[in-house]
Amino acid sequence: MRAFHAFVGAAALLVLGACSEKPAATTSTTAAQSLPPADASYTARGRIDGLPTPDGKSYLHIHHETIPEFKGRDGTVTGMNEMSMDFIGVSSSVDLSKFAIGDAVEFTFEVRWKSSPRTLVTMVKKLPPDVALKLINETAKPGS
Repeated sequence: MRAFHAFVGAAALLVLGACSEKPAATTSTTAAQSLPPADASYTARGRIDGLPTPDGKSYLHIHHETIPEFKGRDGTVTGMNEMSMDFIGVSSSVDLSKFAIGDAVEFTFEVRWKSSPRTLVTMVKKLPPDVALKLINETAKPGS
């Protein structure tokens, strides 16, 4: 039983490591920047909880649904629970000016375990306002 608890703890640390990157500012990545190939790419749904500010003191923050196919650093499928996640890397091809806090979105992000930014959002699209997201840990829909 102890080995099982150690395994679960280690898996949780791997998943949290992907989400604990707290920046001072959002990184806008252009095609001119040389990034290594992504280790993985995921498309998920969630709700925007925060947007980058022009002064660079804030970042894209999305409360996303569970991502069952998420792979840890070693390539093993660990899954990622529903959570609020900070994204410091946002591709310059993503126009966040048409989004607001509280918007339901579908988004794609890449993971690069050995480079910065570790996560890079490459696509965001707005979902209908009445879409039912599976966000158990969401206390209240913003604006309600």
